[in-house]
Amino acid sequence: MKEPIIPFFVADRLVSLRIIKSSGLHKYDVKVGIMGHANTSKHFQDLFQIYPCTDNEFCDIINGSCPYNYDLKKCSAGSLIRKRTIRACDSGVFTKNGCDRAYKDLFKIYQNMDADYGIVIDYLKDKKKTIKSASDALKEYKKKDYSFKLIGVAQGNTPEEYLECYNGLKKLGYKHIAIGGLLKKLENTARYTRVRDETFLYNVIKTIRDKYPDDWLFVLGCYHPKRHDKFNELNVFGGDYKGWIFNYEKKPFLTAEAAQKDRFLQIHEYIETKIYKKLNGSFNDLLILACSQKKIKSSTLLPAIERYDGPSYKVLRKIMHSSNYNNSLDIAIISAKYGLLQPNENIEDYDLKMNKEIANSIKNKVIQTLRKQISNKKYENIFINIGSDYSLAIDGFNKNLPRDTKLLYADGKIGKRLSQMKKWLEERHIKSI
Repeated sequence: MKEPIIPFFVADRLVSLRIIKSSGLHKYDVKVGIMGHANTSKHFQDLFQIYPCTDNEFCDIINGSCPYNYDLKKCSAGSLIRKRTIRACDSGVFTKNGCDRAYKDLFKIYQNMDADYGIVIDYLKDKKKTIKSASDALKEYKKKDYSFKLIGVAQGNTPEEYLECYNGLKKLGYKHIAIGGLLKKLENTARYTRVRDETFLYNVIKTIRDKYPDDWLFVLGCYHPKRHDKFNELNVFGGDYKGWIFNYEKKPFLTAEAAQKDRFLQIHEYIETKIYKKLNGSFNDLLILACSQKKIKSSTLLPAIERYDGPSYKVLRKIMHSSNYNNSLDIAIISAKYGLLQPNENIEDYDLKMNKEIANSIKNKVIQTLRKQISNKKYENIFINIGSDYSLAIDGFNKNLPRDTKLLYADGKIGKRLSQMKKWLEERHIKSI
């Protein structure tokens, strides 16, 4: 079975690395990449080299200061992130400052950044200059025992020119080749961020694939979750992606510190939902739980998943905090006071026990909300662990469930139901490492 395409996150500043490394990669058995470039600051290049470690007093994986004295071997989450991340660097030729470095200097930067792959200097739509540059790069590359693999770049104006350039790179001896020049420049900026022509993009790849179906192939600047399946069909090794960091909604009413935290959370959700889960091949399951009588006592609001402190919640939190939890689980909580809750909704400490009267009074709203959630998410499995009074609040919710959704009920006394839930969670949501 061929490997799925590897998405590369373009990163050229510290905040990019911070967001990526705290995005939950250690929970998923997948590979991703980060793409840096030679025009970044020396400080950024040093951080890129030691990624996912950092040289400051705060680690976004630990969410505090490093307890391991920057020894990555002692950090299980950090070690997994490093193992699952491929690092590539390009010359920065299409950034604002361009690239006027000699290959000796450029390769020194790639080497110092500890890149797995380094990309040659290419010229937009100019196959001759690009092949000449690739030839010069190869001469320099052979002078030293560099640790990174050298990537040639195919350029052209038509699919046929791209293939000619690709043939030229193959004759030079390149085993790793990327397709460049497929983005268009935004007006009044130096940024190339959007594919200039979707049909042209696929025609170029297909023209090369028709002749070289099994070659290692990278697509520069063109990865997007919407192209993921098509790139997989075309056996593309990887592609980089600039737009990932802009997937958040601005909230001007927040303070600067709160806005940054909210932005991180929004981008994390985007990365996990659109990229990690897609790569992981996992489909979300739904766990429906009753609230618990035992609660964490606090005068401040707490997320429901933290407020409730009964046995089911203790088991659930332990699994969710595991380093190999695959995070493909949604949770819905039935509360006598609040109706249907999402786990991160903030709630107060309260004392209200579910009974038949309350269950019947909240039933219509709970079922309506639950059906809407199920319809939107298309769950593969729904596991229900609730008592008899809570069951009244969702009685009939399962009418017209999607055909492929499996509905599972915990049964028996509390201890037995808890054991069934724990087994189901471990089998489906703890990823083997």
